[in-house]
Amino acid sequence: MRVQFILGLLFLTWTGATWAAEKTAAKETVPQAVATAGEITLEKVLRSAEEINPGIKFSQAMEKKAEASASVISSFDYPNLDLSASDSIGLSTPYYPTPFAYDGLLNSSYRRWAGADLVIRWNLLDVSRWHDLDQHHEKIHSAEENIRIKRLEIYQQALQLYLQASLLRGQREVWNDIAEKSKEILKVASGFVHTGEYNEDKMLVIKIEKEEAETERDSFEEKYRKTLRKLALLTGLDDKGMECPLPSALDEGILRAIQEGSSSPYLTFAQSEIKAARSAYDKSSAERLPKLFVMGSVGALEGAPFAPQDDYSAWVGINL
Repeated sequence: MRVQFILGLLFLTWTGATWAAEKTAAKETVPQAVATAGEITLEKVLRSAEEINPGIKFSQAMEKKAEASASVISSFDYPNLDLSASDSIGLSTPYYPTPFAYDGLLNSSYRRWAGADLVIRWNLLDVSRWHDLDQHHEKIHSAEENIRIKRLEIYQQALQLYLQASLLRGQREVWNDIAEKSKEILKVASGFVHTGEYNEDKMLVIKIEKEEAETERDSFEEKYRKTLRKLALLTGLDDKGMECPLPSALDEGILRAIQEGSSSPYLTFAQSEIKAARSAYDKSSAERLPKLFVMGSVGALEGAPFAPQDDYSAWVGINL
């Protein structure tokens, strides 16, 4: 009984001194959100994962494609210029029509041989093209929201692995601390066993507890390294020397690296897709409406056998 009391007193004294030293060190060292040397920050993890993610790159390419298509559709609002030249041999033009590929004066029945003209065509009213342009603008918007979706998904994966690695490292450190303390206690207790002041059965219990602590420490170490390898694959970084901060060094400030949007990208993406589909339907419906255009041609013709020729022509037309 006396030996157990002395050993218990020794253990309480050693534990109390250790707890006081740790408390003093905790007061002197305030945990910071900034990672120490060798520790990777959340911002770097997110940016690295975003840079190498193929889904984000594909969505960015689709956005550029939609922008280019919208630019092409917008260019149709400008006048179209066409410079052409043609020459006829054999029968004159009235008996041998000019191909429909030519517009303007080249199609005149008064041209007999060679001719050249500059044709200007300007569509003044085409409702279907307006809806077509609206559709491409909505496609641009949906592509932007799709990029936000891909970025959000990759951020979620990276954040989950980052916090999981931090938690596993913290658990590893806790079990490592328990294993080290158990080793010291076992060393002290072994001295009492040699002097006959401590029971070998209790010595065996301490040894088993130490081995269990080491097993847990090694298990969490393996899980921690596997999580770091997953994080390295996601970000393209090297997992050698990579460390995540301990949970005590994290705070809500690290989440500022994730930019918050004013609305859900999933919702805005769906809304843009609906608007694009509605614009495509309106475009198909508007293709049956008349199209108003103006056209002009200026050029020179060779050989007008029936009447004096003019070197210009202009008209307004409607396509049905």
